[in-house]
Amino acid sequence: MVTNVEEAVDAAKRIGFPVMLKASEGGGGKGIRMNDNEEELRANFPQVEAEVPGSPMFMMQLCTGARHLEVQIVGDEHGNAVAINGRDCSTQRRFQKIFEEGPPTIAKPDTFLEMQRAAQRLTQQIGYIGAGTVEYLYKAETDEFFFLELNPRLQVEHPVTEGLSLVNLPATQLQVAMGIPLNRIPDIRRFYGRKDAEEGDGPIDFMTEAYKEIDTHVIAARITAENPDEGFKPTSGTIERVNFQSTSNVWGYFSVGANGGIHEFADSQFGHLFAKGSTREQARKALVLALKEIEVRGDIRTTVDYLVQLLETEAFKENTIDTSWLDGIIREKSVSTELDPHVTVAAAAIYRAYAQVQAGEANMVEALGMGQLGMGALKSLNNFPIEIAYKDIKYNFQVQRTSADVYTFTINGGSFEAKVRESPDGSLLVEYDGMTSKIVGFEEPLGLRVIIDGTTCLLPNIFDPSELRTDVTGKVVRYLQDDGAQVEAGTPFVEVEAMKMIMPLKATESGAIKHELSAGSIIATGDLLASLALKDPSKVKKIEAFDGKFDIVPATPEFFVADPVTALENVIDGYERLSELRPLEELVQGLMKKCSSADEAANTVATLLQRFCAVESVFAGKVQDDVNQALVKDKKDALAEVVGLNMAHSQFTNRQNAILFLLRQFASLSIAQFAERPMTDELSAALTTLESLEGKEYGSLKIEASSLIREASVEPFSSRKEALRETLSNADDVAQLARGTTISSGVDLLSSFFTDSDSKIAQKSIETFVRRVYRAHNVLNMEVTEVDGVYTANFEFNLGGMEEPGPLRKGVMVVAKDEADAVAKFPSIVDSFSAKIGANTYDSPVNVIHVAYGNPAIIGTDAEASTIATAEAMVAKEKAKLESMGIRAVHIIAPQPEMDPRYFSLTSCDDYREDPLRRDMRPTFYHLLELNRLLDNYDVQRMNSVARNTQVYLGVEKSNTGRGPAPQSVFLRALSHSADLTTPSGSTRVLLTALDELDRAVLDERVTATTSTRIFLNLLSEVETSTDEALETFRSILGQLQSRYATRLLRLKVDEIEVKIRVKGADGSLTPLRLIASSMSGKWLKADAYLEFPDPVTGVTSQFCPLGEAGEDDAK
Repeated sequence: MVTNVEEAVDAAKRIGFPVMLKASEGGGGKGIRMNDNEEELRANFPQVEAEVPGSPMFMMQLCTGARHLEVQIVGDEHGNAVAINGRDCSTQRRFQKIFEEGPPTIAKPDTFLEMQRAAQRLTQQIGYIGAGTVEYLYKAETDEFFFLELNPRLQVEHPVTEGLSLVNLPATQLQVAMGIPLNRIPDIRRFYGRKDAEEGDGPIDFMTEAYKEIDTHVIAARITAENPDEGFKPTSGTIERVNFQSTSNVWGYFSVGANGGIHEFADSQFGHLFAKGSTREQARKALVLALKEIEVRGDIRTTVDYLVQLLETEAFKENTIDTSWLDGIIREKSVSTELDPHVTVAAAAIYRAYAQVQAGEANMVEALGMGQLGMGALKSLNNFPIEIAYKDIKYNFQVQRTSADVYTFTINGGSFEAKVRESPDGSLLVEYDGMTSKIVGFEEPLGLRVIIDGTTCLLPNIFDPSELRTDVTGKVVRYLQDDGAQVEAGTPFVEVEAMKMIMPLKATESGAIKHELSAGSIIATGDLLASLALKDPSKVKKIEAFDGKFDIVPATPEFFVADPVTALENVIDGYERLSELRPLEELVQGLMKKCSSADEAANTVATLLQRFCAVESVFAGKVQDDVNQALVKDKKDALAEVVGLNMAHSQFTNRQNAILFLLRQFASLSIAQFAERPMTDELSAALTTLESLEGKEYGSLKIEASSLIREASVEPFSSRKEALRETLSNADDVAQLARGTTISSGVDLLSSFFTDSDSKIAQKSIETFVRRVYRAHNVLNMEVTEVDGVYTANFEFNLGGMEEPGPLRKGVMVVAKDEADAVAKFPSIVDSFSAKIGANTYDSPVNVIHVAYGNPAIIGTDAEASTIATAEAMVAKEKAKLESMGIRAVHIIAPQPEMDPRYFSLTSCDDYREDPLRRDMRPTFYHLLELNRLLDNYDVQRMNSVARNTQVYLGVEKSNTGRGPAPQSVFLRALSHSADLTTPSGSTRVLLTALDELDRAVLDERVTATTSTRIFLNLLSEVETSTDEALETFRSILGQLQSRYATRLLRLKVDEIEVKIRVKGADGSLTPLRLIASSMSGKWLKADAYLEFPDPVTGVTSQFCPLGEAGEDDAK
């Protein structure tokens, strides 16, 4: 017995360290400490005093390497004592039992029998009545045992003994208290094999007779509210649920239930499991399975995961442990419940992402219910960052929600998906990385606690290293250093009491300590206990950003939403699309491949369009706050729907891009797959709805919708092709056919006959095509030949509309089988053409080469780049020859099945690289539309147009020097072969067509409210009149148009109308004349005329001469 610390130190020195200090009234691990030296003894003595106040304390030398075995005894008032086998309780931490099992197989049978007999003798000698436990230390090495104590009560692990003996110990204890002798208690008689157990009363010599052989093994596990990651520190807090189902071989009980809790003054144990089997191994396996099935959810930490790991250690399986085994494991951290760090981080990121979205949506619903209509928070619902710090590493994820329940996490360029569903109990069922996990998370003062398939992980918050905070709830017992004293990292600085235990907390850094509380203060997890003036701030551990490959990222992308239609629906509903991982081309092509017919594809597209319009029709042409106010009123019981509509609308750009791509690719993909361009009633209705949306933001969509509607009204391709075949077959004069109006709508269609099986049709189509394309020029002669199935058209021409004919220009058009054939033949095409024309004698290139592919092939967005690259490589190899031959441009004509051909122009001025501005433009259009004039003064972007002979461009001035944005204009430039343009009806028709194009163009989101528009028309037909009469006619017609369409012209801000004509005199001479109605002088659309003097080689006008008031000599 020791009464103070000095007595304890003296006694320890006398008997020798290590020693055990124990309060006699303690138990369950409280009031007991092991001491290796005097310093530890002096520190532990006040802790034992505080844990069991007023209890006598005794001290003894520590017995190392021993097992804790105990014998269950019952004594009666008649002097009988029975030993009901015993238990092995060697698995302990801080001298508190964790596992109890029986029978104790570590002791030899004879030795354990002697331990039972000694326990019986002790019970009889002291006259003990009732159930109790005699505890021993057993040394397996020497087969010796030493008495510890007699525990005069029924212990919590008594069901272990009941499972072995089938003796009901509480009932037995009551019967003994009633004065019934042990030999007359039925359970005891059965235990000793008496057949007359119920009625018999014959004597039993408990000291000499043996009880029945034990054929069962039982292992028990205590469930405690402790944190195994922090040395089994007690934890306290609420418990939301405890889920455990007993089975035939595992039984358990819990002292708390749902919505209960464990306060800081309670014992940490709140549950006990008992597993049985015919052998120790079977019992162990049953307990492992049972522990894995337990679910405890709440503020507390539990040891459940850790116990599973302990049961799986080889030392436990082989039963080679002792009482210090678990404390050694805890000290060395050789057993851990930690998961792979990346699995833990991924689960934490998934939980936080889901929680953020749910909280955001709930807050928005609440705000709407309070009349707050702002939608700024929508931005953080589908695309947001998540930061996770774990083990001194910070992981920065970018989260994108790609559907209602699918999240994509991107880190360091790698991505993985997670599908999240919330269970009724609040847990998350998550699919990711090829597995399904159950995740529960709790945001706590010290960080995020996440439970992954039953394994608990704590991801601490990043705190200031100068702050020392508590991770337990309880009260401050005492500070171990004076205020202002130096404390070293890793040394205790305070003692706190939590759940009847006194425990020291250690400093995380070195420095001068400042107490923030006083002894006796009540504390909660996360409270600040002390501050540090850091000794060396430069040595403080830093959090590093993760910059490697995240292990969860799959080698190849995997998608939960594999169906392309569903993926597109998600985009249209406002969710994110990962453009790098799932390009629109892939989704749209997948949609088409999924459909079994053209009509099915059309109806699928219609469904997507209707889904888009269902949202936009709510907002189109209206103020968003007004819309939301009405929605809240109509859907006051379904405000989540209002949030969903706004979320979709807020992602307008992404949704619009998806719809635009779908509309632009649908026709070509349908033709490629089904050989037809369908238009069902459903698709027509959806396009009409899309076309009717009000608002400039829908401009591009409306253009595409109207284009598809218009194309659907065109006669089917097969019918048009057959009609053109008949026209070609009946044509005797191809030159006359090319100049006439018969094929005005079928010029591009001629490309489908370039390799026709009827050679006459093929040759006529080639000649007609060339003559029609060069109709504005003078084609002097042409020869179409066929050699080995290859058609070649050689022709000579000079520029039209010139007073002087200019240089003789030469061209060739060769029809190859396909792209590969063209690449193979191009060198011989160049050589053959070079032999015909020789070297160029002009300062500028004047000759042209056309290469057409015979076999039609779809050249969509994905194939376009490849086609251009192949053409550029083909031409680049012959660049030197082309320059010497004076080749102005190489034009590629690529027919497509049931569609207009693709045109690609590689020009000498661009070093024979493809010019995007000329793309899909017939070879002579660029010159006739005078686009070089635009490029000199504007940065030009091509815009969508409906008519094939019309191009629309958005130009931004290059010479802007102001502080604001550069002025911009929309330029409409068109060609016309119509001879009635000089009549009021013809001019009205052309102007209205132009204004329709401008109406569509100004809807483009790139066009600002101040953008002006300009119209240029090149009339290719010759006008038989004089220049003065032409100007008067222009002024007369312009006046009529201004009076009739002034409102529309002003709304579209038409600042200039320019018409280029060729006046044919009585002598047959041609005079280029430019008629201009401009507002630049201050008068709205004032009409003037200018004579043109083009360069005979380049065809570009180099001089203008005003006609009329300015006089013919005022050249400029």
